[in-house]
Amino acid sequence: MAYEIAKVHPVLNRYIGGMTREMPAYYTTGDSLMDSIKQNFSSEKDAPSTKTAIEVFTTASLLVIDELDASITTEFAQLKLKRIIDERYMAKLPTILITNYQPNRLSRLLPKPVISRIVECGKGFHFNWPSFRKTQTV
Repeated sequence: MAYEIAKVHPVLNRYIGGMTREMPAYYTTGDSLMDSIKQNFSSEKDAPSTKTAIEVFTTASLLVIDELDASITTEFAQLKLKRIIDERYMAKLPTILITNYQPNRLSRLLPKPVISRIVECGKGFHFNWPSFRKTQTV
């Protein structure tokens, strides 16, 4: 469902450094997000930096992070998630965080500044119907 929202979300255009830059919506899983950031640790001179990798997530017109609970158990992951959420918050860009955790369990796992942002301007939804994927036949 969130993927479909990301597909129809409008692309934003921002004027940055004398050029117009398209900012499409971006859907990812928590694991893929962390892998994208980590793969940019390289000693190669031409390799993209971690900052460049994070910029993809901080500038998307809408960021959807699915399966968040599986990827934020380390301090590194929490710091990077905090940075992404903070930058999106300051830019007033929408973010959808999807998890299977109950709110109280998630609040113990997420960094406090992220919880603060969610409480201030977020909304939680509890979907408790059967999985759509389980109802599909092959």
